[in-house]
Amino acid sequence: MADQVPTDVPHYCFERQHGPLKQGWVPGRIQRTLARSLAKYCAQHQINVVYDRTFHVSLVTGAACRQSHLPYVNTVVENPAIGFYSTAGWLGRMKYYQLRAIYRRAAKVLCVSQGLVQGTASFFQLPESTFTCCSNFVDAKRLTTIDAVAEKRFNLWHTVEGGHARTSLGHADRPLQMVAVGRLHWQKGLDVLLQAMAQARQDHGLISGLTLIGDGPEAGNLRALTRQLDLEAEVQFVGWQNEPATFVSEADLFVLPSLTEGLPNSLLEALLIGTPAIASDCRYGPSELTDHGRWATLVPPKDPSALSQAIRAFVADPVRAQQQAWSGREILRQRFHPELGCRRLEEQLTEATQKQLR
Repeated sequence: MADQVPTDVPHYCFERQHGPLKQGWVPGRIQRTLARSLAKYCAQHQINVVYDRTFHVSLVTGAACRQSHLPYVNTVVENPAIGFYSTAGWLGRMKYYQLRAIYRRAAKVLCVSQGLVQGTASFFQLPESTFTCCSNFVDAKRLTTIDAVAEKRFNLWHTVEGGHARTSLGHADRPLQMVAVGRLHWQKGLDVLLQAMAQARQDHGLISGLTLIGDGPEAGNLRALTRQLDLEAEVQFVGWQNEPATFVSEADLFVLPSLTEGLPNSLLEALLIGTPAIASDCRYGPSELTDHGRWATLVPPKDPSALSQAIRAFVADPVRAQQQAWSGREILRQRFHPELGCRRLEEQLTEATQKQLR
């Protein structure tokens, strides 16, 4: 991802310094090696505060900042009850207590949604006051693209004669076009979406197309399931895309079938574009992001039948779904605007630094 870092921002790659981190090392050696390297880097460059995201990075930054006596700000981006233990390995219990101690000592622990504040506090058995909600925000350059495609979608939709739109932005003779964006990972529940498509075709004769944007460890399994369900003609794997907004704006329906989320950026961007959405009502992000289903349809996670029915309901009344999508766009745009989001994050980092100075 180095090409995504602005040219005026220095960045340092641990792998280039140490070589590829090898499996089979003595337990904790990788963590200790990275922590020492980070502590040394912070001292050399006179770093004032360290900010991280994800549980396993926090294990490194917490140890490094204790050595450097630096304030650190941890960020929780997913449900720890699923996301932590699914990657913690056989030392998971030890890492749990390490991370709990790191959160207790941190200058700030941020969570990307209010629901995640409560869930993380419960999981780590810490007071809710330990955690602060500081949600994601939309990248400024991406927001410019989102606004452009949203305006185009709005104009296309409102030129449909008589408002009798069906699918594909008013072209009733075309199959329903859906899009899903995210890592091809079991947590994203994309197998549930494929099963829902097959069920909708079998039970209702609904032929729909799906564009899957993203890559990940489940790519092979998802392709195999697509063949097994005889959906190869309907499902298109396009891989990772630097700018998925065009795909989302041209689709009839955005679908997020995740089993777990923190605050899903892909769903946020779909709502900002104005594309109708169906999302699983998983912990913790979709309900909070859609105002408890006011701006999108929520269905139970891991339920292909419920998702299939929601897709059918959209086809039966796409105008209502499109109006539902438009209704929340301006509210969400203000709430997750990059200027506000940057200022909010800057305040948290400044407070953490000042807390250490005192």
